[in-house]
Amino acid sequence: MSRSARAERVERVFTAFDDHDADGVVTEMAEEMTFDDPMQDEPLTRDEFYEVCVGFFHVFPDARWETERLLADEDDAVAVQGTFHGTFEEPFHGMEPTGESVALPTMSLFTVSADGITAWRDYWDMATFREQLGVA
Repeated sequence: MSRSARAERVERVFTAFDDHDADGVVTEMAEEMTFDDPMQDEPLTRDEFYEVCVGFFHVFPDARWETERLLADEDDAVAVQGTFHGTFEEPFHGMEPTGESVALPTMSLFTVSADGITAWRDYWDMATFREQLGVA
């Protein structure tokens, strides 16, 4: 799979995310994919990740992703530097909604094959997230 094809697959994920289209997000995932970020105790399966997306779009009804830089390497990796934007409107991981907006810097690393995205790992700072949510 070419660099540009892998990059386009990841770009489609973020387009679907911005459209709050959980089906569109997971369409780009391989059947055996995993998702991991600082909120997860263990990596999520594709089906678990779908459920998280559906819930996340309720928690942050204006959720959107701002891609600042996207890089695809020669092998199977795509890295995305970006900012997550959203307003905290519903309970989330034991935190009560505050109505506060976030602009959270993130780094996402994807492993992409011809079958789809096989791994998605998000990196961001939990303290910054909690502070911006008003729950620190």
